[in-house]
Amino acid sequence: MISLALSVYSRAQNSKEAYDSVNTWVAALKKILKESGVADADIQTTGVYLNPEYNYVDGTQKPNGFSATHSLSVKIRKLSDANTIL
Repeated sequence: MISLALSVYSRAQNSKEAYDSVNTWVAALKKILKESGVADADIQTTGVYLNPEYNYVDGTQKPNGFSATHSLSVKIRKLSDANTIL
């Protein structure tokens, strides 16, 4: 068995856009994994993060959008499928 830790990251000007973008990419990634033979139970979310981002100008904190990250744990049980999936 192979265990993978995968993360999808997105950055946008507002929190909804960042969150929606990362979720779109995660849905596509999960679809590919499932179509490649990875079972639903072998794809687990390990973390979802939404954070504001800032620039510092002359020592002053200025808002600069948001970042979203969705982390997954994926198990590939059939080693012969690993190359195709990866």
